[in-house]
Amino acid sequence: MEYTLLENIKITRPILFLCGPYYNKNNKSDRRLILQEKIYEIHKNKFLPLVIDDFLTEKNIKDDTIDIQLMEEICAAVSAQTYIFLDTMSSAAELGIFANSAFFNKIKVYIPKKSDIYNKSNVGYFVRDVVLMKHSDKIECLEYRPAVERNAIATDYILEYYKFVNNQLPKNIEDDIRNDEIFNESDEHFIEYLDSNMMPDNAYQICYQIRNNKIDVNISIKILFYITISVISIEYKNDIKEKNFSVFDINKIIEQVKSIIINSLSEKTNKDLNTIDEININTVSKHKIEKIIQHIVKFAHIYYLYSQFHSVYLMEKPIGKILRKIEVGNHPYTLLQLSDSQLDLLQDINNNKDKYYEKIVIEKNKKKRKIIKYINNNDGDNAKKIHEYILKKIYSYYRFNGNSYAYQKGKSIKECVNKHIEGKSFIKYDIKNFFESIKEENLYKCLVYIFGIDKRFIGALKRIFNSCFYENTLPLGLTLSPVLSDMYLKKFDDTISRQLEEKGITYSRYADDIMISSKEIIDEKLYHEINKMVTDELVKVNLILNVKKSVFVTFNSKCNFIRYVGVNIVQGINGNYLSVGKKYIYSIAKEYLKYMDKVNVLNSELSSESDEELEELKKNVFYRRMTIIGKVSFLKQIEGDKGCKRLKKRLEKYVDIDLEKI
Repeated sequence: MEYTLLENIKITRPILFLCGPYYNKNNKSDRRLILQEKIYEIHKNKFLPLVIDDFLTEKNIKDDTIDIQLMEEICAAVSAQTYIFLDTMSSAAELGIFANSAFFNKIKVYIPKKSDIYNKSNVGYFVRDVVLMKHSDKIECLEYRPAVERNAIATDYILEYYKFVNNQLPKNIEDDIRNDEIFNESDEHFIEYLDSNMMPDNAYQICYQIRNNKIDVNISIKILFYITISVISIEYKNDIKEKNFSVFDINKIIEQVKSIIINSLSEKTNKDLNTIDEININTVSKHKIEKIIQHIVKFAHIYYLYSQFHSVYLMEKPIGKILRKIEVGNHPYTLLQLSDSQLDLLQDINNNKDKYYEKIVIEKNKKKRKIIKYINNNDGDNAKKIHEYILKKIYSYYRFNGNSYAYQKGKSIKECVNKHIEGKSFIKYDIKNFFESIKEENLYKCLVYIFGIDKRFIGALKRIFNSCFYENTLPLGLTLSPVLSDMYLKKFDDTISRQLEEKGITYSRYADDIMISSKEIIDEKLYHEINKMVTDELVKVNLILNVKKSVFVTFNSKCNFIRYVGVNIVQGINGNYLSVGKKYIYSIAKEYLKYMDKVNVLNSELSSESDEELEELKKNVFYRRMTIIGKVSFLKQIEGDKGCKRLKKRLEKYVDIDLEKI
């Protein structure tokens, strides 16, 4: 399973680090343990307070491959807030490490008495002049009245240990952790992606640059930490209990982390970055990302094995919602093999539709229909060429449903209608305003389904196929419109075909015309069941039926018929047969007679037409001839020689026709 970063990550258990002089892990006087218990008591459902010395000890980290300084740098970057009891040189050093880290959040410094600290040799100067003054915006000091334990080591040397009075957290500190704004901050953080070669300004920025098939990514250690921890939680939930660190496949974890970062950037940029040759991921640290990830894994492992708080471990009670599962699919740019120049052209078409297309209105059968066509110039030609290129690529991948017959080479109307030749009952549907009802966003969902497109890259689909839409609808007239309309109903076809086949019922679709038939009589109950099935599936893609054109017919006598995509299925004595119908024969005959009249005028030696009129007449004759050839071809396809004889018989009293010489 692949993962990507959530756009809004949620750190449900931010880590707080508690630092200071190490006293005794099992001693109830240890101020860090007292503070830890109180924070957990007050904010146990939200924050995870960790005493660093509880688990990140020299003994536990002892490993030639582990860099103590890098581990401290990671802690500084990860900490939502750090608490430091400042009263020794060692605690001053811890403060310096955290404060001088490239990324650190707020630090709370608890001081027994400022004057006492400041007056101490070395410690005072370092704290006052190097740390506190430099980072006064992020470091807050809070004084408290301590109890002091003094142990004489020698006659001239006394060790002082600071404790809380009666081992109780001072009221001002308790008030501080109750009212601190850090505990009221939102646990959600928006991940910001910047096209930049700079390092992030904050922990939740990811900067990137893509150049010459190479990508450079700059990311914070904090985000890297949470991604890595999430991977461990998924892949090593059971192995984490093993003491041997070798159970972790560090190289595999590194690749998984990189994959998540790249998947996230791919989603944001709508580019398939997995195909890029070179990927460099960097942080502010001098250390390489591979080294940092190794140390984060080590941190998680040590925490589980040695921390007194391991029962609140991130794997059992997740510290955040960082990742989202994704099904990695194809990227449309890669799938359709589109170059940068082709993508630029598509983008320009998207932005300037009227530069490439023009709107015309045609009238057919007394109905006006709006058509969008490519403008007859270089721009229009370029738009048509890029659409033809995409169409070619689509056909190389796309597999039509076997019951869909339109817009395909090798499939015919006769084949579509002939599926139902043995039918007894028929249901015919027409989809209302089919092309006009195809919405862009719904089309993208269909393309995701068909091509296995990664859902993250719908933006890339839009860049390609927005060029096929005009005034928010899929128009008639553009090269890609027919195949896209079929793809829009691919899932519908798959679902309806399967459900009807289970009932022994035949289904076919030709564009927006649907036919359903059965060799057995379909009763009213089954009819309503089928009707609901079709209606419900169409609703899923925001389509509805044209109720006025819906037909339900059962053959019960000779000459019963149903017309589907211009062809009649007729009940005959010896079974059903196909026919174009009388009206179609009449229309061919009528068109042929008009054609012959024009031919006679053209051939007449008495013609007095001008050159312009003569050219126009030639065009008229040519187009009428093409129309007749097309209609006769369809007649032959459906009825064969029988149809030709019917046409000849219709014309024989007017003219002697040779269909082969038209």
